[in-house]
Amino acid sequence: ALLAEGIRDFFEMNVIVKSERVRHDGKKDLQKLFSGSSFPSGDSLQTPRSLQFQLYLAALMDLSGFDIKLKEPDFFFQYKSRKYSVAAKRINSPSKIYTRLSEAKKQIKNYGDLGFIAFSIDRVVWDEMNKDTYIVTKNPDVLYSDGKTILYDVLRNKFKKAVLDNLDSQVVGHIVSLTIPALIPELYSIGVSHNIEFIPFVKPDNIIYEDTKEMSQKLQWPSVVSRK
Repeated sequence: ALLAEGIRDFFEMNVIVKSERVRHDGKKDLQKLFSGSSFPSGDSLQTPRSLQFQLYLAALMDLSGFDIKLKEPDFFFQYKSRKYSVAAKRINSPSKIYTRLSEAKKQIKNYGDLGFIAFSIDRVVWDEMNKDTYIVTKNPDVLYSDGKTILYDVLRNKFKKAVLDNLDSQVVGHIVSLTIPALIPELYSIGVSHNIEFIPFVKPDNIIYEDTKEMSQKLQWPSVVSRK
């Protein structure tokens, strides 16, 4: 379990440092990342790893060609001439789901732009297992599909009420992230099952609906992201 926690941290930090925009504009925030514990399970302060998720998502979008800007609520990005705000939360347990989504909605409503609530559900899965979960497989090709199955299962069983209670006309969608470390013994390899889904909360006849569907496909996974 400790190895799994370390793999995820390395994976996120590896993406962050590849983004010149985040390294430059987020210099002060980057310093705060190292005030947390060595492993997520030992965190007494939630801020450092929540900030790590925020910078990780911003860096991944930057490296995937989105025009991002680090500013409140957490960051902004541009897609097809439209600007969106993002309020990013790492949810640490099922008991915090409602609170974190409500906080994110308020953040977005404080700004005039339409926005997305982004949240990591890594620790919701972790909490359910009472330890950090990981995948052991002989076939790395199943990592993406297995992660996607888990992501939607968790959303269906843990998030439905909180999501419905926190709908708002300014919140056009959610960005849901799940990263599960993986061990592939036959290849003497480690890796991750990583999924980020953009889920629209506008009607299908709204142009933002199709744009949101496209956004997930535009992301480039870290193994193929070029250094900037």
